[in-house]
Parts: sequence; C-alpha cells; structure tokens
Amino acid sequence: MLTRLIATGLLGAVLSLGLTAAAVPQGDEQPEIRFARGAIDSTIRGAVIRGDRDIYPISAGADQTMTVRIESLEDNAVFQIFPPGATYHRDDDNVWTFRGAALRGSDGDTRDWTGRLSRGGQYLIVVGGTRGNATYSLNVRIE
Repeated sequence: MLTRLIATGLLGAVLSLGLTAAAVPQGDEQPEIRFARGAIDSTIRGAVIRGDRDIYPISAGADQTMTVRIESLEDNAVFQIFPPGATYHRDDDNVWTFRGAALRGSDGDTRDWTGRLSRGGQYLIVVGGTRGNATYSLNVRIE
C-alpha cells in the first residue's frame, strides 16, 4: 500500500509513490527517538501546522513490542507507523509522499497502537493533524 499525504490535513488520505530514502534528513524529519538509559519509553512534545507532517525515526529490534499513543490539545493529532525500508519525499507541490505500507492498525488516523514488531530496523512514526494545526504529546514505548 502506498500512501500520499495531502494538504487537507488527513493523515492517510490518498495513495501514491515516493523515492527518497528515509535516512536522508527532510525539513520535517525529527531526530531519531532515543530513550534515556534504562528507560523503555519516551514522550515527545511537538506541533504541526495544517497539512504538514513530523517524521520521527526510531530503531527497534525484531520481536519487540511497540506502543505508541498520541494526545493533543485540539483532539486532532494522529499518526501512522511505517516499517523499515519505507521511503518518502516531499514533491514540488509540498506534498509528502510515502512508499511502503503502514503497519496494520496504524494505517489510518491512529491515536493509540500496540504491536509486536516482525523485524528489526528503523521505523518511521509520522504525525499529522486531522483538521487544522495540532499541538501534541507523543509517547513511544518499546519492550
């Protein structure tokens, strides 16, 4: 499944192709999520403007369980999670395009997700708003 995120503010709206490797920093790519020594979770606070996305890489191992939860002041922040190997780029019209299928259960406008990871590598957590700007708190837990 190929996902194209359009400027309407809906995270999983239309499907399309992308070409740039996820490891290449983009304007909205955030630093990789890392946990403090001994911690199993991290909370990130951020904000996205209408139609934009924050992209958080995170490394995890096969057979680990990841839990992601998002809350927002405006009750409109959502996310998707893409597995290792997913790629993305921003086109000339300033539209984010992702190539690869979002993990099952996070392939729509998701606010809470838990799943066992089938493979290790760098996952992408993509945050956006369903309407207007979104100020959010994103908690990621890996066990």
